[in-house]
Amino acid sequence: MQVLLLVTVLVGCCVHGVLCGVDNRPKIDPRKVWDCTELHPIETCHITFVVESLLSMTFYNITDHRREWRGYRAAFTSPGKLSLLRDDVHPSLMEKLVMPASVDGFFRPIIAINTQMPGPTIIAHADQFLSITVYNELLDVKGISVHWHGMHQMGSTRMDGLAYITQRPIMPFQSFRYQFKAAPVGTHWYHAHTGAQRTDGLLGALIVKESTTDNRYTIDLPDQHTLILTDWFQEASIEVYQQVQSRVRFWKEMQTKLATHYTVYKSTFAPDGTLIGYAPFWSATINGKGRHYNENGEANFADISYFNVVPNQKYRFRLIGTQSIYALRFSIEGHKLMVISTDGFKINSIANVDYVILHSGERYDVVVDTSGKDIRDYWILAETLEDLTNLPYDIRLEHGLVKNIPNVLR
Repeated sequence: MQVLLLVTVLVGCCVHGVLCGVDNRPKIDPRKVWDCTELHPIETCHITFVVESLLSMTFYNITDHRREWRGYRAAFTSPGKLSLLRDDVHPSLMEKLVMPASVDGFFRPIIAINTQMPGPTIIAHADQFLSITVYNELLDVKGISVHWHGMHQMGSTRMDGLAYITQRPIMPFQSFRYQFKAAPVGTHWYHAHTGAQRTDGLLGALIVKESTTDNRYTIDLPDQHTLILTDWFQEASIEVYQQVQSRVRFWKEMQTKLATHYTVYKSTFAPDGTLIGYAPFWSATINGKGRHYNENGEANFADISYFNVVPNQKYRFRLIGTQSIYALRFSIEGHKLMVISTDGFKINSIANVDYVILHSGERYDVVVDTSGKDIRDYWILAETLEDLTNLPYDIRLEHGLVKNIPNVLR
């Protein structure tokens, strides 16, 4: 017997079972992980996403009801240390302020889910029923939709999140309730499926845990060891696409040691001449944090992510490639990797791997063995595949640095 799911579309009001704030809008829940495995596998996990346009490097105040619209700009004054660009904020308020993303330390618009970018990590039992209500507060005339990448949606095609194909987009101040089973097991993710919203931050991890154990690793903590890799740009994604695609060509001001000149984006290539990217690489991030490197290889003070491990264990790390343009070569200093899964499906182990290359949408589960390792920090590397070694100075400056080292294993 086929069971039809009721799809609820609401305009300007909360749905039943969702905590509401002022003006009858949904209350923002700023938790970074929605761990549905705390429930019984047969219990439905109810999740609320509030999608809105915010700014990186900006603190916001989350009250008991809603997020305040006014933000407080910040800057990195030393490695990993943030300071507000104003001195009249009371210390008691500072304790309540939340920053959705530091990204690479530069100020620009982002798309946040529940005041964070990337969005919250969802962890579910296999075949657990998920009910995810998405509210659109972007004021974007195109609307939004969320695709649950890796979910087969057997019997729930309308929940696949493809705007204009499986659903009408969620317009401003409307909501849509996605209801589906978490299947198959593995490392998956969710992301926007409208315009350039995905590459501005409307994405997150979706982990479906196995009910059986795997003897290839000893510790599996998806709330701590899920890594979302992305390439990040100085401008909002739609501006990057306009510079590349528009016949008018939006000219970008470039400062060099010699003069100020204006140029358009140029493509970058691999050593064999293969096209790598149609816009210059700017920076890369893992879990929304990274550093930008200038033409001299000098990093700014932006924050980076740390992943904690202890000696003599085998950790399962879940890697998710969410880039818009650049493939990223992932490796960990001083460690070999063992690949045990790709795109959510287990494979025969491939041991002693130096690195894996993730293209957009790809996932790898790897085992990191800390046996016999010194107790210290190890760099996690995310590198593009470009060859910029023979280009003139001004072109290298325009394209950015090849390597970014945004995160640390400790």
